[in-house]
Amino acid sequence: MEEKWEFDSFDDGSLNKIVGEIQLKKYGKFMDDYASQLKSIEDALDDSIGDAWDFTLDPIALQFLPYEQTSLLELIKTDNKVLNKVLTVFSSLCCEMSSLKHEAETKFYHALLFYGEGELDKVQEEGEAQVQMGRMMPVLQELSCFVSRCYEVVRNTVQQLGALHTSDRAAPKTIDVSQVHFQV
Repeated sequence: MEEKWEFDSFDDGSLNKIVGEIQLKKYGKFMDDYASQLKSIEDALDDSIGDAWDFTLDPIALQFLPYEQTSLLELIKTDNKVLNKVLTVFSSLCCEMSSLKHEAETKFYHALLFYGEGELDKVQEEGEAQVQMGRMMPVLQELSCFVSRCYEVVRNTVQQLGALHTSDRAAPKTIDVSQVHFQV
């Protein structure tokens, strides 16, 4: 007694269309719920997110920097060779200043900030202050070299800007920058 079920060969795709619409509605509801959850999380975290890292609240920090494989010279390509040179100089100086800022923040800020910190009520033994100063000498030497490098970069930047914005009529003009406002 085996009965065979036969279906109509007529199929206009309406069943698939109905199922697709139901799934689409479910997906839309899911996306709306998910968006509201993300918005509530964003609102909850909005007060605590900031640029400054608080050592007392966050003992661990994650630093992530994007890695760019494109060189500076590849980014600056125009038909004007003089403009290429000017942009290359200033963008190199901006990159150098950015790396100096990063080096100062990671290498010197904490060393200088926490130097001499410790137990204040504890009486130091004879020569302990000199030992601490001796331990700090390599950092101070590196800091001296770092400050010299900062002076060189700032001096070079001012000289380049001075050469670009010269008011001397007899001096050669590299390019006309009278209406140009440079931004980093």
